[in-house]
Amino acid sequence: MRVQGDLAALHSDSLQDDGRISLNDQNPYVPIHFATNSVATHRCLWSLLAISILMLPTRSADAFGFRGDMLVADFAESKVLAFNPSNGAYVGLFADLGSGAAQTLAEGPNGDIYVSSPDTGRVVAYDGDTGQIVSGFQLSPLANYPSGLTFDSSGHLYVINQLAGTVNQYDPTTGALIGTTLGNVGTGAVGIAYSGGSLYVTDSAGIQQFNLTGHLLNTFGGSFFQITTGPNGNLYAADGNSSVYEFTPSGTQVGSGPFVTGVTGVYGAGFGPDGSLYAASLNNFVDKFDSNGNPVGNSPFFTSPFGSTPGLSSVIYDAVPASVPEPSTLAMLTIAALAIPLRMRSFTRTSR
Repeated sequence: MRVQGDLAALHSDSLQDDGRISLNDQNPYVPIHFATNSVATHRCLWSLLAISILMLPTRSADAFGFRGDMLVADFAESKVLAFNPSNGAYVGLFADLGSGAAQTLAEGPNGDIYVSSPDTGRVVAYDGDTGQIVSGFQLSPLANYPSGLTFDSSGHLYVINQLAGTVNQYDPTTGALIGTTLGNVGTGAVGIAYSGGSLYVTDSAGIQQFNLTGHLLNTFGGSFFQITTGPNGNLYAADGNSSVYEFTPSGTQVGSGPFVTGVTGVYGAGFGPDGSLYAASLNNFVDKFDSNGNPVGNSPFFTSPFGSTPGLSSVIYDAVPASVPEPSTLAMLTIAALAIPLRMRSFTRTSR
């Protein structure tokens, strides 16, 4: 005995006058007779529904445009470039700010990519899939030379106002100012990162650790530029010379020397989907290192197609959203389920 067809084929036209449902109009091997007063009906129907859900196709990474690529800010070109995290191949132009430098990149909780433009006072939000500007987000008021960006675990956006020596909190959806979180971080502050309930701000005096109420908890390390949080919760800071250093959230340096070195002009670092670290240089290249700090592939791993300097200042991974079923398949499944009369409680199958 075989059942032909699929659950999505069930519709009102399949219901026969005698209460049978034919699963295949061309070859109805198994008409299904529905009766009443049996628990078997519910069990079988829910089994069919569960199997159909498990067989739903999911959308691949290719369906999400720039998702799955590494993004790097080209400071002087006012652009954000995309490259392949596996082989360093140039993918294309993710975004063009048009005017003003592109300094720091950060991914918001909804997957949008935020770019700071210090000399224009702007932070611009782009759709992480298409690279199109997100309508409705506009920093208000404009920041005073915004350099670093980060988000906390609750999705709040923090922006360094470098010339004011403050860190402001903004609504990540509208860009409206919520308030000043850190009132005195120094006018040399460049990078900011969040880890374990604290904000970490870099400047020429060291890395300053604050709680979210603005209280200074610790100062450690030396002079750094961009700082990022790794998959392990540790902090990785670029020194602007050739090295990236690793620190625990409490400020202890990991290892006796830098985590990676040999990246001339390194300004920022970011992590890929496999835990690899990508170091961006103002000399227009990116080098790749594994989770232990060992070089991966050739150096440079990626080279900007543009030659303007200062060059690449910030690099992040454009994360792929969790796989979801195709909407059209979900719709078909819903229609199929609704086509089954709710009062049918059991069925017996007969074959021809």
